[in-house]
Amino acid sequence: AWRDDQFEGQGQLTIADQWEYKGGFSRGLKHGRGSVAYTKTGNTFDGEFRDNKKTGEGTMMWKAESQYYRGGWLDDKMHGTGYYIYMSELGVKKNIRNFYIGGFEHNNRQGFGLHFYSDGSCYVGSWNNGVKNGKALYVDDLGYYNIKTFDNNHLKETKKLPVAYVCDYTVPRIS
Repeated sequence: AWRDDQFEGQGQLTIADQWEYKGGFSRGLKHGRGSVAYTKTGNTFDGEFRDNKKTGEGTMMWKAESQYYRGGWLDDKMHGTGYYIYMSELGVKKNIRNFYIGGFEHNNRQGFGLHFYSDGSCYVGSWNNGVKNGKALYVDDLGYYNIKTFDNNHLKETKKLPVAYVCDYTVPRIS
């Protein structure tokens, strides 16, 4: 619908060779629930918009990188709590390589988070501006526990613990 020469309500807008948007509009801007398919890259986003920017909850799939994020957004950036999955493709089947669950701020890992690696190891600890920072529990690929201390992604100290455990996790479903 049109109001004051602008899109208003539900609709569809295509910018040739760039993207196609289906969803809500307010004052001519993407607003409310919607989805975008990026023509050149094959990337997709489904979620909430405010004043033309991804803001609220949403899911982004980066096709070429086989990466997937579901969680909070603010002003077109990953922000809040979410999970980020790194996949590898074997034909039509996708396998999870690594994934992260935790906080994000301005597209970077921030605060508390868990990173599970494809070799079975996992990092449970603090992140600052996208890098490991502070004390963390690290379970290596053999299941041994370590307390590691990082300063701006630089390992400062490792303390081995006399415990072994296989880092087991449930893979989130990709819909």
